[in-house]
Amino acid sequence: MKKIAQSICLISMMAASLTACKTSPVKPALPLPADIAPSTYVIPASQDLIMENNGLVKDINFRGFSSGSKNARDSLRFQKATENSFIVHRRIDNGMAGSGIRYLVNYEIKQENSGYSVTMKPSQSTAYQEGLIGKFDVPTFGPEELQNTIRKGSVFFKFEIDSQYSVDSVKANFKRLSKKAGRGNFITNRDREVPFEFKAVPYRDGSKVTMEVVIFASETSKNTFDFGVLEKEIKAKLTEIVKA
Repeated sequence: MKKIAQSICLISMMAASLTACKTSPVKPALPLPADIAPSTYVIPASQDLIMENNGLVKDINFRGFSSGSKNARDSLRFQKATENSFIVHRRIDNGMAGSGIRYLVNYEIKQENSGYSVTMKPSQSTAYQEGLIGKFDVPTFGPEELQNTIRKGSVFFKFEIDSQYSVDSVKANFKRLSKKAGRGNFITNRDREVPFEFKAVPYRDGSKVTMEVVIFASETSKNTFDFGVLEKEIKAKLTEIVKA
């Protein structure tokens, strides 16, 4: 019995070794089309910005994920490649070996007095499978899904708004006119949820409200996501709540 257990253990170790030792490139099921459209983010020179160039691309952040079990974990990751490019990596693995697809996204930054713009365009795709046996299929993540992903970036803002009303009245307004979201709240703008956290303190004869807001990209014109426009829209909606 002991020898059988040792043999099973040895076979398992050999299988794991074979699974992890070889990476094979594979042809992506959906290669990048030559005419794939660029995406342009416009970021205003605003005193309300929080990040100050701590995002993946200056102030712009992207949200990945990791889900599943240790035997099959699905993930989406973003990684800086060069000063003018980043990698979007979709992968499924068991902690030792896996399969995935990577896209290289090039970007160009244009600085202006009113802020800056970032134009992003996917340029390369590579897919791979690791191991010799029991390989995972390459995750389904085509050019359209890639475009949707890089068009969901977010920028953090911080607003301060004065109100003539008391702290309790302002809190009641937020409870009545926004929705609860985890530890914070959210409103909706252009069919996108806008999560925020707020703090109200007494100020003069009323109150001062500080809000940290996550603004997700919404198309303001074709292939363009202007956060100057979005900031104004969202700040106006939050001001209405504070002063309701």
